[in-house]
Amino acid sequence: QRNMEPIYAEGGEAQIVPAGVKDLRACTSCNLVKTAHQWQQDGCENCGWTDGWQDATTNRFHGMIAMMSHERSWVFKWQRMKPTYRPGCYAVKVDGYVNVAQQDDDMGLGGDDDAQ
Repeated sequence: QRNMEPIYAEGGEAQIVPAGVKDLRACTSCNLVKTAHQWQQDGCENCGWTDGWQDATTNRFHGMIAMMSHERSWVFKWQRMKPTYRPGCYAVKVDGYVNVAQQDDDMGLGGDDDAQ
């Protein structure tokens, strides 16, 4: 893996960009694109999960866009991205599904098995 210096957006926030072009995966919830190593190391900065990256990401996605400033981006509006999304690279379309149970567990939202 290359050691890359962070790239900063206009507001001073570090952009989330893939560290390479091999093993790219997209989050099935927010469409953020990073390498498998980055997912394993950092989780998803938009969705908040850090574990279960294999279930929450997919290598089946189409196209990629770079969103660096959502205040001025028509692509941001066209893709219906949330204003809380971090600057970075995003898949235009993701083939996959969100494993809601896994994400709930990762975020501490899982149900109580003993409740009736």
